[in-house]
Amino acid sequence: MNSLGISTPWEVLLRTLETGQPSRKVVKRHGCTYRSNVPTTKAILGHIPCESTLERQAIEWFVQDSRVVRIAAQPGPFTLADGTQYTPDFLVMTCSGRILLLEIKWEEELLIPGVCSKLLRAKSDFDRHNIEFHVLIDSTIRNPSLRDNIRALKVIAHLEVPPLILGTLYSILRVTPRVPFSTLSTRINSPHYVRVVIARGLLHINLQQPFNNETLVSLGGQP
Repeated sequence: MNSLGISTPWEVLLRTLETGQPSRKVVKRHGCTYRSNVPTTKAILGHIPCESTLERQAIEWFVQDSRVVRIAAQPGPFTLADGTQYTPDFLVMTCSGRILLLEIKWEEELLIPGVCSKLLRAKSDFDRHNIEFHVLIDSTIRNPSLRDNIRALKVIAHLEVPPLILGTLYSILRVTPRVPFSTLSTRINSPHYVRVVIARGLLHINLQQPFNNETLVSLGGQP
């Protein structure tokens, strides 16, 4: 804490990573605290609460991305330089140890002066503390290729893969870090199993690009 007894931003981050507890409850008139919960092993509590469909879609992206190892909702609150408090929507930690604070917004919300100015103040404060802060908007989260890939991979993520096939894929990618999907499929004679391994987060693709034979595949959990 600083001299005023206020937790530093990094103390708030570490507390969130340790507990996984949202910093605030969202209570609405009908009594519902959160719109829904998304189950995931990437959350300490086993699920991530979300306040909107857009937030749920963002969580589904984080869950499917093999580089993301930890997700927490409502990290904070952070006390900004002007004395006001701010709570981002999510904290995400990657396999390389990179920590990001994320705000989910509809693009039209950024046209509201009060909303935009607070996000700019938060960005300035986090930059001073070397903390990454980003605003994700609906056009990014609802990218058609991203949504199509998540839907297609989600339905096969529970399937098993023979250890021999998994070992072969790993051996190929240790020699050549990025290999086209068609090449991997040919080497193991099964495009199905390559898709399943990607769906399980053991291999990585760029989810925001169309998934086709030219899609480059790498080992999952790579920075």
